[in-house]
Amino acid sequence: MEPLLGICSIAGSAYNKLPDSSQLSDFMEKVKAKFTRLCWFGRPWSRTISTTQDQQVLTAVGINDIYKVNILRHEESLQIFCKYAFGQNSPIEGFEALAGEVTKLAGALPLALRVLGSYFRGMAMHEWEELLPMLRTRLDDSIESTLKFSYDTLDDEDKDLFLHIESLLNHNEIKRVKETLANKFSDMNHRLHVLAEKSFISMDSEHIHMHTLLKQVAKKELAKNIFRKPQFLLSKL
Repeated sequence: MEPLLGICSIAGSAYNKLPDSSQLSDFMEKVKAKFTRLCWFGRPWSRTISTTQDQQVLTAVGINDIYKVNILRHEESLQIFCKYAFGQNSPIEGFEALAGEVTKLAGALPLALRVLGSYFRGMAMHEWEELLPMLRTRLDDSIESTLKFSYDTLDDEDKDLFLHIESLLNHNEIKRVKETLANKFSDMNHRLHVLAEKSFISMDSEHIHMHTLLKQVAKKELAKNIFRKPQFLLSKL
């Protein structure tokens, strides 16, 4: 009997071991050649929904029906934050401005909204006011460890590009970013696409943007190791 193979399990395991996209694609092609009957959870008629920050995980296994979730609107972000901070979908009386500011600092990232909401839950107003200045300048460890894990999966070139954008080019026009860094990075279009797919940056029709929390991750990386500073910044130190 021909063996049935769970394509999700293969893709997940392979992606963890093969960070290079070309290696991953080659591996999956070999799997398809050996096992002609790939299926989902052993049932050809079954369906599953997969979520990921990296579109390459899906395209590598032939998934073409991809729905891109839009960035949360402020009202939606506030609801998520309040659910964990207050146990309801809106701020309790007197906390409207504080909840709004913390929500903004979370940068529309659901994980950050959940962690921050849980962190502030049950605190008095004066405690919120005391913690906000610290939150504006540094990350809570639980948020940082999650975002840092994603950062560590990037290759060195993509890490450098991420740090360059945060240092001097955040909120700049895409055209200017490409022109400024054209001599520093090969295949800028592809590298920007990789950062966008992994949710490290967002690009509208003209500009590049980076979430507040991800900017703090980049700042800590630059401060932690002087040798990771972008080369053009070193020349100005």
